[in-house]
Amino acid sequence: MVQICEFNPERDIQAVEQSGFIDLAAANAASSIPAGIANQELLYNDIEDPNSIAGRPSDTFDAAGMNKAIAGYKAPKKDE
Repeated sequence: MVQICEFNPERDIQAVEQSGFIDLAAANAASSIPAGIANQELLYNDIEDPNSIAGRPSDTFDAAGMNKAIAGYKAPKKDE
């Protein structure tokens, strides 16, 4: 298990907000997930909106365009 996950500019695209993680060993031992996890709707990227979810590509060119969009994505920073 990795204990320290730090941003490495040589292998990572950008730093990521470190929140919303649970201790899986403790959750399995207690057979429950802790109730104290902060639920911030902003972290879900408008997943309730069906238009925000990528659909199934209709052909090879559509798949290539989707792949290019996903590969070039960077999450917005907290200041924005």
